[in-house]
Amino acid sequence: VLHRLGGDPILFYLLRLVEPFPFEKTIVVIGHQADRVREALSGQPVQTVLQSPPAGTGDAVLKAQPLLSDLPGPVLILNGDTPLLEQKTLTRLWEAHAEQKADVTFLSAVLSCPTGYGRVIRMPNGSIDRITEEKDATEGERQIREINAGTYLVNRAFLFSALSQISPQNQQKEYYLTDIIKIARYEGKTVVAVQANEDEGMGINSRADLAHAEEIIQKRIAGFFMKEGVTLIDPKRIR
Repeated sequence: VLHRLGGDPILFYLLRLVEPFPFEKTIVVIGHQADRVREALSGQPVQTVLQSPPAGTGDAVLKAQPLLSDLPGPVLILNGDTPLLEQKTLTRLWEAHAEQKADVTFLSAVLSCPTGYGRVIRMPNGSIDRITEEKDATEGERQIREINAGTYLVNRAFLFSALSQISPQNQQKEYYLTDIIKIARYEGKTVVAVQANEDEGMGINSRADLAHAEEIIQKRIAGFFMKEGVTLIDPKRIR
């Protein structure tokens, strides 16, 4: 999360993204090279909690539970490697959660190449059934192009009730945050998916992904200035 994108650490894009929203606390769960991440966050209005050893996304959220016990919720959960999310999409997530009185609202995206991502499994009527991680998916499920973008807005009481029920019975032997979707359906809770665009659904998992994300960020910056009246003869060459 400290690799740089457009001159800033990837993580800082997420911190800026949540600034306009009325959250009581911002918590960063750290693990790999925790000291370096904690140092980079010095001066930021955030709290950090350590996840060690890493045991999955569900376990990571559980590490933040003590800091959230006195708040009514909802809880917004973001992946630290998804810096291409846009403000307008997060606003749509927030509005959908409130308007549909959802217990869980998450972002999905349809990717041309969904390899490596969890797939969104829907019922015949289009409602959400579950999210299946790729390593646990059947061959047929891997053909699904709608993926989990890793951003959730969850009512706090349900979140920690559901997390207390998950187990590492999967290929990676980890506690999956995605299992709360299946639990919500079993308990008759309201689950809503809001679709982001393909770029926003991208997680940075390699240096190739980082280079591709840099192209997207620079294109957005050039687009902003051209919209404001700046003439750029060759926007692709602007840095």
